[in-house]
Amino acid sequence: MKDIKNYLAPKAKEMIDHDKPQKDLFRKIDRMVELDYSLPDKISKLKWMRKIVSIDPLSAIMVGRRTLATIRPQVFIQPLNEKIVTKKMANMNEQNLLLQLKYAARRAEFDPIGDIVESALRYDMVAALTMPVKWQLEGTGIKRNVRGANGFMTMVQSPLDVYPRFSPLGLESVLHVKVLTAQEVVRFYGDKASALRDAIKDEDKELYVALYDYWDYDQRATWCSGLSDVANISAGVEYVINDEEMELPFLPWSIERGGTSLSGKQDHQTRPMLAPIAHTDMWDTQNIAKSIAFAEALGYSAAPRYKRTTFADDGGMQIDYGDINKTVDLKPGEDLQELKPPAIDQNLLHIVDRTSADMDKVTGVKNLGSLDPPSGTAFATVNSLIKAATSSLDPAKKLAENALAGIFEDMMQWAAHTQEDITALGDGSNLKGDDTGRKYQMKWDEIQPDMIDVEVKLSPHIPTDKLQQINAATLLLNELNWSQEDAWKELDVANPEEIKERFEQEKLDEVMLQNELKKIASEADLAIQAQQMQLQMGMEQAQMQAQQQAQQQAQQQAGMNPESASQARMAGNGLPPTRTGAPRRDAQSMAVRGQGFNPARGGSSPNEANPEGFTRESISGVDKRGGAI
Repeated sequence: MKDIKNYLAPKAKEMIDHDKPQKDLFRKIDRMVELDYSLPDKISKLKWMRKIVSIDPLSAIMVGRRTLATIRPQVFIQPLNEKIVTKKMANMNEQNLLLQLKYAARRAEFDPIGDIVESALRYDMVAALTMPVKWQLEGTGIKRNVRGANGFMTMVQSPLDVYPRFSPLGLESVLHVKVLTAQEVVRFYGDKASALRDAIKDEDKELYVALYDYWDYDQRATWCSGLSDVANISAGVEYVINDEEMELPFLPWSIERGGTSLSGKQDHQTRPMLAPIAHTDMWDTQNIAKSIAFAEALGYSAAPRYKRTTFADDGGMQIDYGDINKTVDLKPGEDLQELKPPAIDQNLLHIVDRTSADMDKVTGVKNLGSLDPPSGTAFATVNSLIKAATSSLDPAKKLAENALAGIFEDMMQWAAHTQEDITALGDGSNLKGDDTGRKYQMKWDEIQPDMIDVEVKLSPHIPTDKLQQINAATLLLNELNWSQEDAWKELDVANPEEIKERFEQEKLDEVMLQNELKKIASEADLAIQAQQMQLQMGMEQAQMQAQQQAQQQAQQQAGMNPESASQARMAGNGLPPTRTGAPRRDAQSMAVRGQGFNPARGGSSPNEANPEGFTRESISGVDKRGGAI
């Protein structure tokens, strides 16, 4: 391993000196964002001067952070194959990683997502260190109850304090330098900082140290400078905390930089949003112009309003401001003239307006902060202005997305290295909102470190035309034959597969409901048919019983006279007898046969009245003597 005092400490100084122009640019930007400004001495000593500091740079950063860091990010893990089970498992793992970031945010002092977005906006660079909580506790001997001890720590660092080195293969080494109190170092490193803890145990005042933390693929070394009453960076190796061989096959740092590699100057390789303003000292010019213009306006507010002319000192004229007519009574020889207010230097106001307009051009987020369109402006026009302003945040947005993706990949790398599963409990924040209490588990032996591919999407929180997005997605589906999942992604849907699954389940539920309704209706129809059949059978049985009774009565009356027996037989056949006892003919048969059995009148032949087989005996059932046949 490399010696800390003779090799790493000088190398650390070399890295700091090399990045000094870039860090100077970052400090200028910090001054603007933190409103740290003082007027030049000659101007500030003027008795009537009042300092005015422009908030335009700070407002641009705040608008960008509010736009990009408000909505929960979307995580996409590339499945290792096309199986449905694998895709569902990837969706579960995405929710697991989001919950891990939530746990880390609860432990941290500030929101990691907001700090990542602001770092991308402010510095065009993001640096975050991710470590398992258990790994840190066990390595330092710290014993305490920590929320989510099986989770991860995500520490977003200021790019001012981070010095990375890259190669075409990626990140090669990282140096982190920060001024902390000695007590903060002891609390974080525990037993490893025992020498520093012994050095301050009898001190009753707050002392500072410069903490150096160096990482590469061969070694990790952490050391402190000597104690100091002043918070500043100082060299030297006074207390060694870590000096160990690197066992990790990866660096747990997620460092992303924007800008360009075409420039050879450190302060021009990264291109933060406020870099043009810092390079040109535009903010300082605006503050001077604003201060003079405002101070002049305030000073002139107490200028004399009237000029009085008189021949003698008579104690001054009296002006009654309570009089509604507002008249001034003058004595002989007196004159009163109103003085015009002194005009403010228009050149100063022009400078203020021009610098503000130039800053708006640089940041491009004015319409996101305070859009006030004229009355009657079409929403499509307003929407176009908002989208144009949002596009100015795209470089910082992409940078923050890549940094978050790196953090999630480091979590998975840690799980594979420590051979510990990543577990979390659902909190109802998934797409369905039904995962409360569900256990998410990402098994370490199912992670392939060389195949990890995570993407993150930040959705801007802006008043866009949602209906327009839906119409665009509909056109993609119907006109361009896009798949539903791809169209849903255009609507910023986190898990299109889950949406598809819910849609299919709703369709199945609808089919099952229709089948159940049909089953109930069929059972009701069968019940009605059964009742009708029972009623019909009852009527037929009653009719049969009535016929049987009639036949029985006819048989019992067999001993009656022929005419009565004939009437009884006819009654048994359901035909009521006439007054004479002859069978009653129906109207239809009479209409067909005409006038009885008289052929001359259109009636039937008399022979038809006694067809073959129909004799008196067969009809009456008795012979001539009245005996039964």
